[in-house]
Amino acid sequence: MTETVRKFHPNEPGSVSGIVYSVLGLMDIQGGLSIAEMERKMFYSTGNLRGASQAEHTVAIVAGYLIALFGLGLLLFGLHALKMIRDFHKIRKYLGDCELAEIREMAEQLHWKEVSLRRRLKAMIQKNLFLQGHINAESTFFLLTDDLYGQYLDAVVLWKEQQKEWEKLGFQQEQQILLQNAYPVQERIGQAALREKNEKMKKCMERMEQSVERLLHAAAQNPSNLANLHTFLNYFLPTADKLVERYQQLPVEESEMENIKQLQTELSGALEELAEAFERLTAQLCEQLEMEVTSNLYALRIIMEQHRRLGVTA
Repeated sequence: MTETVRKFHPNEPGSVSGIVYSVLGLMDIQGGLSIAEMERKMFYSTGNLRGASQAEHTVAIVAGYLIALFGLGLLLFGLHALKMIRDFHKIRKYLGDCELAEIREMAEQLHWKEVSLRRRLKAMIQKNLFLQGHINAESTFFLLTDDLYGQYLDAVVLWKEQQKEWEKLGFQQEQQILLQNAYPVQERIGQAALREKNEKMKKCMERMEQSVERLLHAAAQNPSNLANLHTFLNYFLPTADKLVERYQQLPVEESEMENIKQLQTELSGALEELAEAFERLTAQLCEQLEMEVTSNLYALRIIMEQHRRLGVTA
């Protein structure tokens, strides 16, 4: 039996020390202020003291305040540690069994700013709360296992090799960026298909993802193929991405609300038509890689105009 990957530290470093530092801090604050107050009263009640005795009281008062100040530092340190544990529990609850999470989406769900979330994640990784936590180089994803991070590093190497290959084939920088932005869309459509419960829509998204994969493969072989698919990559593919995302946001359970039911029908119809259009475009392009595909792109444009009222724009 495969051993379950341990992603979280079982003892939560900082939970006990946070309480200890907070208690010690409160004790030092109370003790320091008590010493300072006692010495201050003695100082004023013995006003006839001069020289060394007066200086001793002054030093004791200052020492009391310094102890209180040190206690305040301990208290703040302890509270910070406890806050980190509280935030860790929130993040852990959000992640569940996931091994990969998009930082932007996580920040939205937790109602934190992305910058703040990244800072917290980095601090938790340093504190070993996440035993195998990693943030990718672009600071867009949080990976929870070393194995997944290793796959990411391998993918980075392969991607750099792909970029070198594109340069040899004559792809310009902007063309490479266009392709680079298209591959995550294919991945998101594929992931949406995996999550989809409705069998009909699941197959629809799978067909769409397969067509996009073949089109991207064709586009990556020759700059002229990419030129033929420029409109597809710049407009139709991002629009399909947004349609899939919006469909995924609809209630999973069948809704009795008329507007929701109508939106479900319209979105599913739009996705079905797009899947068919993508398949036609794929078949045409794969028959003759360098042929003009303007007619099919025009057909796609008509479809997208029909469904513009769904509120999805590229």
